[in-house]
Amino acid sequence: MKEKIGIFGGTFDPIHTGHLRVAEEVRENLDLDRVIFVPAHIQPLKVAGKAAEADHRLEMAKLAVEANPRFEVDNCEILRGGASYTVETLEYYGNKKPDAGIFFIIGSDAWQSITLWRDYERLFELAMVVVMTRPGYRAATPGEVLPSGISGRFEKDGDTYSLGSEGGVRFVSVSRLDISGTSIRELLKAGKSVKYIVPTAVEQYLRKNKLYS
Repeated sequence: MKEKIGIFGGTFDPIHTGHLRVAEEVRENLDLDRVIFVPAHIQPLKVAGKAAEADHRLEMAKLAVEANPRFEVDNCEILRGGASYTVETLEYYGNKKPDAGIFFIIGSDAWQSITLWRDYERLFELAMVVVMTRPGYRAATPGEVLPSGISGRFEKDGDTYSLGSEGGVRFVSVSRLDISGTSIRELLKAGKSVKYIVPTAVEQYLRKNKLYS
C-alpha cells in the first residue's frame, strides 16, 4: 500500500502538548503512517514578536516527539534558510517521496489566510491539505469554504474537496485544547510553571536554556 505521510509545519515556539495531541488525532483519523513536524526557519506572515532561535525550536521538537515512533522532525526549512514557504516544502517531499500520499496539516486559523501564502493554489495540487477544525464542524459547498478563485475546480465528497487524484482539501475535527505558544511564553516570562502544557523534556530544555524567561 502507498505510504501516507502527514506534514505538520509551524514555528513551534515552543512546541507543546496541543500540537502533539492534534497531530495524533489527525494521524489516527486519516490512518497516516507517520507525521513529520517541520519547524519553520522564518514564517513570512508572522510578525508578532521574535521567535526563539531555529536551533532551539528544532531541538525542542525533537525532544517532544521522541516517545512516539509515528512522529518525526525534519529540519529542511531551517536548512533552506530565509523565509519558509510551504509550497517549497511540499515540492521537496514530492521529489523525495514520489510514491507517497502527502497530507499537509494546518489549523483553521492558518486556513483563513491561505490566499496570502505563496503560490497557494499549487498547495492543493501537491498534497491533500488537511484543515483541523473544532468539534461539530460540518463542511459546506466548495463556494462557501474554499477560496473563491479556485472553488469551482473541486468536487465535494463529505468533508473532502478533491482536486485530481491526490490533492484537495479535507476538514478533520480535532479536540479543542486552549494552549498556545504565546501563553507558554508569557508564563515563562512571569516565572510560572509550564508543567503538563509542554512535554517534560521540553520543559527541562526551556529551563536549562532560560528561553522566554
